[in-house]
Amino acid sequence: MNSLERTGIGTVQFGMEYGISNTTGRTPDDEIVAILEDARRDGVRYIDTASLYGDAEETLGRLLPPESDFRIVTKLGNFTSGSDRSFERTAIEKFDASLSKMRRESIYALLAHSAADLLAPQGERLWTVFQQLKQQGKVRKIGASVYSTEEAERLSERYPMDLVQLPLNLLDQRMLKSGLLHEMHTRGIEIHSRSCFLQGLLLMNPETLDAFFDPVKERLLELRGACFERGITPLEAALSFVLSVGEVDCIILGVNSSAQFGEIRAAVLRCNQGEQLDFSRFAVDAPEIVEPKNWPRRGGEKSGSRT
Repeated sequence: MNSLERTGIGTVQFGMEYGISNTTGRTPDDEIVAILEDARRDGVRYIDTASLYGDAEETLGRLLPPESDFRIVTKLGNFTSGSDRSFERTAIEKFDASLSKMRRESIYALLAHSAADLLAPQGERLWTVFQQLKQQGKVRKIGASVYSTEEAERLSERYPMDLVQLPLNLLDQRMLKSGLLHEMHTRGIEIHSRSCFLQGLLLMNPETLDAFFDPVKERLLELRGACFERGITPLEAALSFVLSVGEVDCIILGVNSSAQFGEIRAAVLRCNQGEQLDFSRFAVDAPEIVEPKNWPRRGGEKSGSRT
């Protein structure tokens, strides 16, 4: 398998404005078509989406040919407030709506968008719905998207998950250092990583960042210096790190344009998969930095992002 076959296209930008470094807004339809065609040609195997990504599922339904053989993974969320007898019906209706928007009869995987939905009192009921959808052949794999090591550990103990999506990047190496990635891999759980560029933070000039990121400014400057010394770009370093983690089956990469996909493609093909840099030196144990939901927006409030 070549490195590109270990990648997937993240579609949050297809349905909404997203990312600290995103200055162009939602990706236009013509660019989405070009991205998907380039990805298919280059052997990219996965598409990651969610019912909470604005109209991303609907966009895929309009623009992705029905005969496409991409492995589509979607996520369902906002279940924590429902606990009455109609809960299961609501969950099924949400999933059926996602299938309808994507114009698919089945997809590769279904995940809970938030661990809280499966860890809540009605979590067992939601998992039962997921199992039923798998038994009916509407999905091949079921699991969850997690945001912390604690969430991943609790879910792994409670449910026999087929697939877990989790954050992993040069700053956020918590899942790797805890040994949890290795443990899940040995149990046969398929692992998809996201946030390779930490919403673009790792690719931005540290001198231009908001004061909120001052605690990691020196770390980011050190990364830039190490890249310069070795003749590689921060983009290559970020990709090389995740590609060097053998437990990761798929790296979800958010793409805003076909030109950006081309840059990522070229960087992936140049990656040395971790042979030149000691990546561990850039890790930080600071949830307020590595979890974008904690970042301030303009005006000072928390961003609240759970994508």
